[in-house]
Amino acid sequence: MIVLPVATASLLLTVSILAFLAVKRHVRYAEVREDWEDEFGAHRFSYKDLFCATEGFKDEHLLGVGGFGRVYKGLLPVSKLEIAVKRVSHDSKQGMKQFIAEVVSIGRLQHRNLVRLLGYCRRKGELLLVYEYMPMEVLISTCLVATVIITTMIMLLNWIGAKGST
Repeated sequence: MIVLPVATASLLLTVSILAFLAVKRHVRYAEVREDWEDEFGAHRFSYKDLFCATEGFKDEHLLGVGGFGRVYKGLLPVSKLEIAVKRVSHDSKQGMKQFIAEVVSIGRLQHRNLVRLLGYCRRKGELLLVYEYMPMEVLISTCLVATVIITTMIMLLNWIGAKGST
Protein backbone atom coordinates (compact mmCIF):
# COMPACT_ATOMS: atom_id res chain seq x y z
CA MET A 1 0.00 0.00 0.00
CA ILE A 2 2.85 2.40 0.72
CA VAL A 3 4.73 1.54 -2.49
CA LEU A 4 2.26 3.27 -4.85
CA PRO A 5 2.32 6.71 -3.12
CA VAL A 6 6.15 6.58 -2.84
CA ALA A 7 6.50 5.62 -6.52
CA THR A 8 4.08 8.39 -7.54
CA ALA A 9 5.93 10.94 -5.42
CA SER A 10 9.27 9.81 -6.88
CA LEU A 11 7.89 10.08 -10.41
CA LEU A 12 6.50 13.58 -9.77
CA LEU A 13 9.79 14.69 -8.22
CA THR A 14 11.79 13.35 -11.19
CA VAL A 15 9.48 15.04 -13.72
CA SER A 16 9.67 18.31 -11.74
CA ILE A 17 13.48 18.21 -11.66
CA LEU A 18 13.68 17.48 -15.40
CA ALA A 19 11.25 20.33 -16.16
CA PHE A 20 13.27 22.70 -13.96
CA LEU A 21 16.52 21.75 -15.71
CA ALA A 22 14.93 22.19 -19.15
CA VAL A 23 13.63 25.66 -18.26
CA LYS A 24 16.98 26.63 -16.72
CA ARG A 25 18.81 25.54 -19.88
CA HIS A 26 16.34 27.46 -22.08
CA VAL A 27 16.79 30.63 -19.99
CA ARG A 28 20.59 30.25 -20.06
CA TYR A 29 20.67 30.43 -23.87
CA ALA A 30 17.71 32.81 -24.35
CA GLU A 31 18.30 35.67 -26.79
CA VAL A 32 16.80 39.14 -27.29
CA ARG A 33 15.27 40.28 -30.61
CA GLU A 34 14.32 43.82 -31.68
CA ASP A 35 12.65 45.27 -34.79
CA TRP A 36 15.82 46.79 -36.30
CA GLU A 37 17.42 43.34 -36.50
CA ASP A 38 14.92 42.12 -39.09
CA GLU A 39 15.66 45.08 -41.38
CA PHE A 40 19.42 45.57 -40.98
CA GLY A 41 20.71 42.50 -39.23
CA ALA A 42 23.54 40.41 -40.55
CA HIS A 43 23.64 36.69 -39.80
CA ARG A 44 22.51 35.97 -36.27
CA PHE A 45 24.46 33.33 -34.35
CA SER A 46 23.01 31.39 -31.46
CA TYR A 47 24.55 32.06 -28.08
CA LYS A 48 24.98 28.35 -27.56
CA ASP A 49 27.15 28.04 -30.72
CA LEU A 50 29.36 30.96 -29.65
CA PHE A 51 29.59 29.67 -26.09
CA CYS A 52 30.72 26.27 -27.40
CA ALA A 53 33.08 27.82 -29.99
CA THR A 54 34.96 29.75 -27.31
CA GLU A 55 34.67 26.97 -24.72
CA GLY A 56 32.64 29.19 -22.43
CA PHE A 57 34.66 32.35 -23.11
CA LYS A 58 37.67 30.99 -21.26
CA ASP A 59 40.58 33.34 -20.59
CA GLU A 60 42.89 31.08 -22.60
CA HIS A 61 40.91 32.06 -25.72
CA LEU A 62 41.15 35.79 -24.94
CA LEU A 63 42.76 37.68 -27.86
CA GLY A 64 42.53 41.17 -26.38
CA VAL A 65 40.62 43.75 -24.40
CA GLY A 66 39.45 47.07 -25.80
CA GLY A 67 37.33 50.03 -24.82
CA PHE A 68 34.11 48.27 -25.76
CA GLY A 69 34.83 44.77 -24.50
CA ARG A 70 36.85 41.57 -24.77
CA VAL A 71 37.65 39.58 -27.92
CA TYR A 72 37.87 35.79 -27.87
CA LYS A 73 39.06 33.28 -30.46
CA GLY A 74 36.71 30.45 -31.26
CA LEU A 75 36.02 27.57 -33.61
CA LEU A 76 32.44 27.08 -34.80
CA PRO A 77 31.36 23.51 -34.04
CA VAL A 78 29.70 22.62 -37.36
CA SER A 79 31.62 24.59 -40.02
CA LYS A 80 35.01 24.49 -38.20
CA LEU A 81 35.43 28.16 -39.13
CA GLU A 82 37.83 30.15 -36.94
CA ILE A 83 36.14 33.24 -35.54
CA ALA A 84 36.82 36.18 -33.25
CA VAL A 85 33.96 37.03 -30.88
CA LYS A 86 33.77 40.51 -29.35
CA ARG A 87 31.70 40.72 -26.17
CA VAL A 88 30.48 44.33 -26.16
CA SER A 89 29.55 45.94 -22.87
CA HIS A 90 25.73 46.12 -22.92
CA ASP A 91 25.49 48.31 -19.81
CA SER A 92 26.71 51.53 -21.40
CA LYS A 93 24.66 53.46 -23.95
CA GLN A 94 27.84 53.86 -26.01
CA GLY A 95 28.26 50.07 -26.13
CA MET A 96 24.74 49.56 -27.50
CA LYS A 97 25.20 52.37 -30.04
CA GLN A 98 28.50 50.89 -31.21
CA PHE A 99 26.95 47.43 -31.43
CA ILE A 100 24.08 48.62 -33.65
CA ALA A 101 26.44 50.73 -35.78
CA GLU A 102 28.73 47.77 -36.40
CA VAL A 103 25.91 45.39 -37.26
CA VAL A 104 24.20 47.88 -39.59
CA SER A 105 27.22 49.43 -41.34
CA ILE A 106 30.23 47.14 -41.05
CA GLY A 107 28.03 44.12 -41.67
CA ARG A 108 27.47 45.41 -45.21
CA LEU A 109 31.11 46.31 -45.93
CA GLN A 110 33.33 43.79 -47.65
CA HIS A 111 36.94 44.51 -48.52
CA ARG A 112 40.05 42.35 -48.44
CA ASN A 113 41.76 44.81 -46.06
CA LEU A 114 38.91 44.77 -43.53
CA VAL A 115 38.17 42.08 -41.00
CA ARG A 116 34.79 40.78 -42.08
CA LEU A 117 31.84 40.91 -39.69
CA LEU A 118 30.16 37.51 -39.98
CA GLY A 119 27.25 38.23 -37.67
CA TYR A 120 26.11 38.88 -34.15
CA CYS A 121 24.23 37.57 -31.15
CA ARG A 122 22.15 39.33 -28.49
CA ARG A 123 21.40 37.63 -25.22
CA LYS A 124 20.03 39.28 -22.08
CA GLY A 125 22.85 41.56 -20.91
CA GLU A 126 25.33 40.53 -23.61
CA LEU A 127 26.06 41.83 -27.09
CA LEU A 128 28.33 39.64 -29.22
CA LEU A 129 29.89 40.51 -32.57
CA VAL A 130 31.33 37.66 -34.64
CA TYR A 131 34.23 38.43 -36.98
CA GLU A 132 36.28 36.31 -39.33
CA TYR A 133 39.41 35.39 -37.38
CA MET A 134 42.57 36.89 -38.83
CA PRO A 135 45.95 35.68 -37.49
CA MET A 136 48.19 38.43 -36.08
CA GLU A 137 50.73 38.20 -38.94
CA VAL A 138 48.02 38.77 -41.56
CA LEU A 139 46.47 41.54 -39.48
CA ILE A 140 49.83 43.33 -39.13
CA SER A 141 50.66 43.04 -42.84
CA THR A 142 47.17 44.31 -43.76
CA CYS A 143 47.64 47.30 -41.44
CA LEU A 144 51.10 47.98 -42.91
CA VAL A 145 49.74 47.94 -46.48
CA ALA A 146 46.92 50.31 -45.47
CA THR A 147 49.43 52.60 -43.71
CA VAL A 148 51.69 52.73 -46.79
CA ILE A 149 48.70 53.54 -49.03
CA ILE A 150 47.43 56.28 -46.72
CA THR A 151 50.92 57.76 -46.27
CA THR A 152 51.44 57.79 -50.05
CA MET A 153 48.08 59.49 -50.58
CA ILE A 154 48.88 62.16 -47.96
CA MET A 155 52.28 62.81 -49.54
CA LEU A 156 50.67 63.08 -52.99
CA LEU A 157 48.00 65.48 -51.71
CA ASN A 158 50.65 67.59 -49.97
CA TRP A 159 52.72 67.64 -53.17
CA ILE A 160 49.68 68.65 -55.26
CA GLY A 161 48.76 71.32 -52.69
CA ALA A 162 52.30 72.69 -52.62
CA LYS A 163 52.53 72.68 -56.43
CA GLY A 164 49.15 74.39 -56.75
CA SER A 165 50.08 77.22 -54.38
CA THR A 166 53.20 78.20 -56.33
